[in-house]
Amino acid sequence: MTNRPSPSAAIRLLQPFSLLDVGLSVCILSVVIAIWFAGDFHTLHHGDSVIFSLNSLYRWTPFVWEYDHGGMLLPLLVNFIKRPFLNVVALSAISSLMFLGGLAVWAGLLSFRPLTLAESSVWVSLFVPLILQKARIFANAAPGVTSGNAFFFGGVFVWAVVKHREAATPAKKGGWIGAMLASGFLAIYLSKLMLIPLAAIALLMMRPAKFNPSDKLVPLVCLAVALLALQLLESAVPFKNDYSFSIAEIPTTFAQMLKFWLRDEVTAPLWIVIPLAVWLYPPARRNSALTYFALGIVVETLIISSSRWVAANQFVSRYLYDLLFFTVLAAVIVAADLARRYAPVGFVAVAVTALVLNTYEWNSLRPNSPFADLDHTIGKNTPVIVEAGCDLLIGDFWKVWRAVLAVNDYYYRESVVDPRTGQTRLVAGIAIRAWPTEYLWRPRLSWPDAKICFFDEDERVQRAIQVYAPGIVLLMPHQTQVGPLVVTQLENRHLSSFGFEFDNIAPGPGWHGQEVTPDGQTFQWMKESASLVLPLATDRDLALSFRVRPALAPDVLPSLTLTVNDHPLVLTSRPKDNGDTVFESTIPMSALDNPRYTQLTFRVSRTVIPQEIYGNGDTRSLGLAFDWLRLDPAHNK
Repeated sequence: MTNRPSPSAAIRLLQPFSLLDVGLSVCILSVVIAIWFAGDFHTLHHGDSVIFSLNSLYRWTPFVWEYDHGGMLLPLLVNFIKRPFLNVVALSAISSLMFLGGLAVWAGLLSFRPLTLAESSVWVSLFVPLILQKARIFANAAPGVTSGNAFFFGGVFVWAVVKHREAATPAKKGGWIGAMLASGFLAIYLSKLMLIPLAAIALLMMRPAKFNPSDKLVPLVCLAVALLALQLLESAVPFKNDYSFSIAEIPTTFAQMLKFWLRDEVTAPLWIVIPLAVWLYPPARRNSALTYFALGIVVETLIISSSRWVAANQFVSRYLYDLLFFTVLAAVIVAADLARRYAPVGFVAVAVTALVLNTYEWNSLRPNSPFADLDHTIGKNTPVIVEAGCDLLIGDFWKVWRAVLAVNDYYYRESVVDPRTGQTRLVAGIAIRAWPTEYLWRPRLSWPDAKICFFDEDERVQRAIQVYAPGIVLLMPHQTQVGPLVVTQLENRHLSSFGFEFDNIAPGPGWHGQEVTPDGQTFQWMKESASLVLPLATDRDLALSFRVRPALAPDVLPSLTLTVNDHPLVLTSRPKDNGDTVFESTIPMSALDNPRYTQLTFRVSRTVIPQEIYGNGDTRSLGLAFDWLRLDPAHNK
C-alpha cells in the first residue's frame, strides 16, 4: 500500500524563509542577472521598458494614463535615477530579479522536501536559461506582461500565510496579516488573475484541523479585501478596459491558446515531459500544494479563454506565462528532489553546475562597455537626430524607442537644457504604441518651431501619424533630408479654409482607403463611423460642404449624421443628376471648442457588404463613399 502524506505533513513542506536566506537568494539572482546584462543589454532589452523609463523620469501614475492597469510599480522604484539609460537598465534588472525571485520563492515553498530559498535560487538559475529564452526574462518589464512581478508577490503572499499560522502572539499574527494584504494587493494589481492560484493555495491552508478555525479564513479575507481595494482605486482612476468575458468563447479561444503554445512556445520535448513528471511522481512524494497551484492555473486559463478581447487581438501567449512558470517550477522541484535521493550534491556543486551548463547563455560579455559605446550601438543615429533638432521621432516602434532612449541619454549626459521648457532637452516618440507617452509629445505639436522627424525607409510612419496624430498630417508639407532622417517643421497655424479630395490617407480613423473611378475620380468609403481630425481655426464660424457618391442601399444615405467635437450639426442635401449628393452645413464657433484639433465624425445607421449584393468577393462593410470635402469662413458663403 502506498503511503500518502497527511494534510499537516503536506503543509510542513511549505518552508519559511529567514532573512539571511532571503538576502543570500537576492545576491545569487543579482549575480546571475548582472552576468546576463553585461554587454548584451543593447541587443536584448525590451523596447517597452523604454516607455516605462520615460514614464518614471518625467511622470508617474498608477494606471499609465488610462492605458492599462498593468502597473507602474517598478518605474516608481527607479524614479530617483534620472539618467535615461541607467534608469532603463535598473528597471529591467529589477523586473528580471522579480521574475527569477518569484520562481525561487515558489520553488522553496512547494518543494517535495525542505528546500531553502537560496537553494531554490540556484536551481532556478540552473533550469531557467535551458527552458526560457533570455529575451523572455527581459521582456517581463513590458506593459501587459507583469505576470512575473505578480508571481513574485504571490509567493510572498503564501509565505506570509505560513508565517501567520506559525505566529505565537496576536501582534505577530497582525503583522503577517498586513503582509498578506500588501502582497495580495500587489499580486492582484499586477495581474488580477493571480487571484485564482492564490485562492487555491489559501484553500489548501484551510485543510489541517489542528489550526485555529479563524486562521483558515484569514488568507481568503485578505484576498477579498485586496481585490475590493483595487476595484475602488480603479473606479477612481479611469483607464481603458478592453476586457469582456463570455463562456461561449471558451471552446474557440482555449483551443487557439493551446495551439499557439504548442506551436510557438514549446521548443523542446522537455517542456512537455517535465509537467507530466509531477503527476507521474510517486504518490508518497506528490506535493498537494503544487497540485492545488496547478489546478488554479487551469482555472485561470479557462477564465482567460472566455475573454473576447484575447480572441479578437490574438494575444494568446502572454496569458500562458503562468503555465510557463509552472513548467519551470516542476523542473526545479522534481530535479532537486531526484538529486537529493539519487545523487546527493552539495550547495556549491549545484551552483558550479548551473554556471557550467549555462555558460553560453550567461557569458554574453562584450569588449565594449555598454555605457561608453552607447552612441555606436542603439545610439548610432544620435548625432543626426541632434543635428536635425528633432522634437518628435515618428515611426516603427522598435526603431523609435531605441533611438529616443539614446538621444535623451546624450542630452542628459551633456546637460542640454531646452529653453522652451527650462528642463533637460527631450525627444519624444510617436510609434505604434504611443498612447502611454502621449503627454510627452502632444504639447510639442503647438510649438512654433517644432520639428518632426522620421527615418526615410520607415514604412510605418504614415500609420503612426494616422493613428496617433492625424491632425498634423496637413501641417507637414515641407520636408528636408538630414542624413537618414526626413525632417519637417510644423507650420503653427489653424486652417480657416480647407479642401480635401480624398486622394490621400484621410486624417482620421474609420476609412477604407482611397479608390479611383474609371474616369480618374478619387473617393474613399467610410465604415459605419469615420472621422476627420483637422487643425481648424476656432475664432469664426465655418461653412462645410462635401459630396458623396450613390449609396449601396437606399436607407443608408438618409441615415447620415455629423458631429463636430461631439456637437451635432444639421445637414442639408442637394441631389445631383449623376446620383451624387452634396451636403452642406455651418459649423458654429461654439462647436470648435477644442484648441488642439477639430474632429468631424460621420455616422450611418448600417453598412453594406458588396459581396452580398454583387457576389464580387468584396467582404468589406461599406457606409458611404466620399468624393470631396471643403471648409471656408462662413461669411464667404
